[in-house]
Amino acid sequence: MTDATCDGPISGDDLWDVARQLYDAGYTGKMICEDLGLAPTTFWRRARQENWLRRDRRVAPPEPLDMAAPVQEASDAADLAWRRMTQALEAGRAVEAMRWRRLHAELVGGEARADSRQRRQTRERMDELSDRARLIERHAAAALGVKRLEDLADD
Repeated sequence: MTDATCDGPISGDDLWDVARQLYDAGYTGKMICEDLGLAPTTFWRRARQENWLRRDRRVAPPEPLDMAAPVQEASDAADLAWRRMTQALEAGRAVEAMRWRRLHAELVGGEARADSRQRRQTRERMDELSDRARLIERHAAAALGVKRLEDLADD
């Protein structure tokens, strides 16, 4: 995580600048403490004192949805969920991003299930039509057989 090209260990204010940059980039406090050799209590105390905890940040909420707009296709809704997930990730809101990812997976999975259900229904309909066609062929063959018998009987 840290820059391997720097000369010697990082210390003092530089250490805290690096810690804050890593934290802002989305690394966890635990990862930062392990890599920089910081005590977790020291890290969290400093983050709280300097107001750089993620929970203390004001983040603009996503634009409101137009509830009067027509219902979207599932693929459009999945695309929107993916975009919201990436927005949350960029803003450092991992839990929110995971919720959007879960919704995206459900929408994509639901679409796949609907496609599968549609294919199954189409196969069932084709089987039904094939059965009817076979039945019609049998009736036609039987009618043709009866007609031949009638023709033989008339001779």
